[in-house]
Amino acid sequence: MLREITLGQYYPAESILHSLDPRVKLFGTLIFIITLFSANNVVLFAAVLITLIGIIRMSHVPFLLW
Repeated sequence: MLREITLGQYYPAESILHSLDPRVKLFGTLIFIITLFSANNVVLFAAVLITLIGIIRMSHVPFLLW
C-alpha cells in the first residue's frame, strides 16, 4: 500500500487541517515558505522544523506516509 502513494497525493483523514478552507491552506503554505527562505540562523530553522512537525501531527496522517 505504501508504495502506491505518490508524494503530494491526498490522504483522506478527519482533522482540523483537512476541514480548513483551501484559501487558508494556501495562505499558510505561502507564509511557511516565506519564513523558511528568510530564516538566517539555526534557531529559526529549528522553530520552522518544530512547526512543521506539529502541523504534520495535527493532520493525523500516519508517520510512514509522509
